[in-house]
Amino acid sequence: MAQREIEIFLLTIDTEGRKVADNPENYSLIIAKLLSVVRRKNLQLKHIIIDRHFTWTSQIERFNHLVCRKLGGELFIEHVDSQQNSVVSLADFVAGAVREYYEDKNEIWKPLIGKRIVYEKKVSWRELRQQKR
Repeated sequence: MAQREIEIFLLTIDTEGRKVADNPENYSLIIAKLLSVVRRKNLQLKHIIIDRHFTWTSQIERFNHLVCRKLGGELFIEHVDSQQNSVVSLADFVAGAVREYYEDKNEIWKPLIGKRIVYEKKVSWRELRQQKR
């Protein structure tokens, strides 16, 4: 991470104690929201690598379709195992550090990734769902 020019975009979802179903509809809503911000900075974004979240092909295809529809264009979405891909494991590290910061007030990660954060927003699940409509 220290040797590359990495920009970090963070979207933290506050579920407010609610249970959020883990399905392609909900996950695509979150990812599309974050990618819409990334696209404002990089209009040529055509290919993303994402941690394999779903195992069934039908779920992956549904997720891909919903993200592309929400973004209003074509996007090649590559689903990979974070344990086998260093790019995705870096994203896992950042996500874990952010979770620790919000849940445990652990600020150890701030010096490591703070300078690389170009976008950070915390939104409630309820607010995000309302934006969908």
